Amino acid sequence: MMKNASRPYRILCIVDHLKGGGAEKILLDTAIHLTKQGHQVTIVPLNPNDIKIDIPDALTLICPDFDASLYTGKLLRKRTLPDADVEKIKTIIAAQKPDLILLSHAFAFCLSHVIHGNVWLWIHGEIFKPYRQPTANLFRWYKEYRRYYLEKKYFIRLFDGKKIITVNQDLEKDYQRLLPNAQLTTIYNGIDITQIDQHKLAAPQKCQRHSKIDPFYLTNGKVKLTPLISY
Repeated sequence: MMKNASRPYRILCIVDHLKGGGAEKILLDTAIHLTKQGHQVTIVPLNPNDIKIDIPDALTLICPDFDASLYTGKLLRKRTLPDADVEKIKTIIAAQKPDLILLSHAFAFCLSHVIHGNVWLWIHGEIFKPYRQPTANLFRWYKEYRRYYLEKKYFIRLFDGKKIITVNQDLEKDYQRLLPNAQLTTIYNGIDITQIDQHKLAAPQKCQRHSKIDPFYLTNGKVKLTPLISY
């Protein structure tokens, strides 16, 4: 538990890749913001190939050569982490001595079983659907029942007892019921409004989860990760 907020924090972010995508962009924007506040941020991609996001010099980027099995396959199934890769991660942690470790979406979550410290799993979307799709087809019913059973089993095994960040309260409520021993908190995704066309922002726009984007929400969304260090 960290209570001295006057000194810079050492923050280690482990992410699947840096090819692009919403979760990766949010992570990078957050890392840049934290460095501007004086904190030391290191990013480790599990898949160091085909990096398409510009990494500022203020961030430390470490790209070990991991086995592809670490960041491919199905997340909510039985997975075995390569011993050599686990040792690489532990070596990085020992050298960095981070105050906070962020495991970002999604295969990086599996590392939470083998690393220790102030570790938070940052869930950017729905990992497990806590319901079954209705169907009158017997084969599809069995397939859906099997999917639900296996994913629920491995979801609980992976996340229960962990410290978890969700990006909306609906996810937090759904997952809290499934994960009674987990510590969950919601931190809404921040948005850099300087990257948004202000003329388009003023007009209603279609998006995935809402019929309109609320400009008030967009201009006031904030990311504050440093309080996590005090948990």
